[in-house]
Amino acid sequence: MTKRDTIEAKLFLLGLGSRRECRNLVRDHFVCIDGVEIEDPYAPFPPQAKELVVNGENVPLQTEIYAIMNKPAGYECSHKPGIYPSVYELLPARWSTMEVHSAGRLDVDTTGLLIFSNNGDFIHHFESPKKELGKTYEIFPEEPMTKTQFGSLRGGVNLRGEKGVFKPISLEQLDNEWVRMEIREGKYHQVKRMLAAVKARVARLRRVAIGTIVLGPDFEEGTWRELTPADFEALGWKH
Repeated sequence: MTKRDTIEAKLFLLGLGSRRECRNLVRDHFVCIDGVEIEDPYAPFPPQAKELVVNGENVPLQTEIYAIMNKPAGYECSHKPGIYPSVYELLPARWSTMEVHSAGRLDVDTTGLLIFSNNGDFIHHFESPKKELGKTYEIFPEEPMTKTQFGSLRGGVNLRGEKGVFKPISLEQLDNEWVRMEIREGKYHQVKRMLAAVKARVARLRRVAIGTIVLGPDFEEGTWRELTPADFEALGWKH
């Protein structure tokens, strides 16, 4: 057995505090594994354990985090926010010590889908331009867009400071004046800059899909959920 296999180490990896705090949780009789109260923080963590209860609360046993959120407006995608609160404050507090990060960011005033994980390979999968994952946005322009503007976007636009021409994968006018656009690149402020290139301004913006992960209509802003086996299967990601 190594130090990584102890109960103290497992509690630490699960984000339940510093190593000293985790030792004290055990010594203060706050930890039960499969219904048995634990007294020795240096005892091996049972590899087949099914239930961990800490201070009366059931704690999921996985050390890798995979989750999605419907980000509300008024939150920064940063662990060290400036003026506005951090989206990480909307996630479980214990995740704050588990190096959870979002795959890409959304502006303070942009709402919609964020993906979180502490698995660097998983994050890279969504951030890497080589993966060419589509990102779908719904846009409410300040004024209804014209056929000319739609045509210019479909033909491709130039963005200052960027090489090449940027075209949407798909672009459609929805019934309620919203516009849905799918892009591949994910450049800084890309959607707003693409609309600005055809002299249109964005009043509201929300991301509704990344690859095969779609933000459902019943997913309320400010809420989150962990990815399901069906999500991983749709992504083709072995978990």
